[in-house]
Amino acid sequence: SLVADHWQYFALPAVIGLVAAIWKKWHVRQPALATATAALVAIAISIVSFRQARSYADELTLWADVRTKNPSCWIGEYNSGVVSERAGELELAAVRFRNALKLKPDYAEAHNNLANILLYQGRFEAAAAHYQQALGQKPNLVQAHYNLANALRHLGRVDEALQHYNQALALKPHFPEAHNNWGNTLQSLGRYEEAARHYEEALKLRPDLAEVHNNLATVQQQCGQVEPAIWHYRQALLLNPNDADYHNNLGMALQRAGLVDEGKAQFETALSLNPVFASAHDNLGMVLARDGALAEAAIHFRAAVTLEPNAAQFRDHLSQVEAALHARPTPSEQIR
Repeated sequence: SLVADHWQYFALPAVIGLVAAIWKKWHVRQPALATATAALVAIAISIVSFRQARSYADELTLWADVRTKNPSCWIGEYNSGVVSERAGELELAAVRFRNALKLKPDYAEAHNNLANILLYQGRFEAAAAHYQQALGQKPNLVQAHYNLANALRHLGRVDEALQHYNQALALKPHFPEAHNNWGNTLQSLGRYEEAARHYEEALKLRPDLAEVHNNLATVQQQCGQVEPAIWHYRQALLLNPNDADYHNNLGMALQRAGLVDEGKAQFETALSLNPVFASAHDNLGMVLARDGALAEAAIHFRAAVTLEPNAAQFRDHLSQVEAALHARPTPSEQIR
């Protein structure tokens, strides 16, 4: 059914030639009747063509028509799923991909696309299972290796994840996203120097990836390389100036480099972009506390604790500044 309509065109010239020859002989004997019949046939064909053309209004209509006429057409189910996925209708897309797999269980692309939706929904075990089935059918499916690695990383199966990042890069060496996520996995293991090498490889391939600049700067900080970290945080912000995380991270690096005022300005910018950013509140509170502005510091520490009440560090900072405020003499006590 996939190509039936297209193959029909190859037979049409012979059919048209035969009909034209018959009509020509008929027209010689009965010209009026032959002409009238030809007109009626042309009208009928036009009506049928108009009705058929409605099936080609858009992709969704086309594949719905295919499914209606041929319920066993797995490609119709799959392509309907692709269209729904592009439109953001993920639940419907998942239904279509599952239907395609009922009709064709060994369809690697359907397994892969269904797994992508499951991965997005945070259903990592189910996603990994479908990626593995896709790779069972097509071992060289690059995206399946890459996304399986992402799912395994979320499941804590980091050794397996690293293997699949490696396989993805073996199949597609110019794959900066794989280098970046490989680096993220290594960073989570505390293997900062190895992570940095993968971030650097990603940036060789795509220097315009703000996230990778940020990630590289983070591991450089962990390795005590503050100046290079500041440079990469600034690069990340040149590419994405409205990212509150990048401003907060740059602020911490600047503080570490002794550039206190610049760091403070970055925390303030982070909060202007994201007023409910607990870490930025805490960091700004630390700067204010060191400057002696304890009352202002307490405001930011309280905001941090309100936003993340289980963060022990935030609670400690608030307790310390409140104790310092209580220990400070009031104006009336100073006059006495």
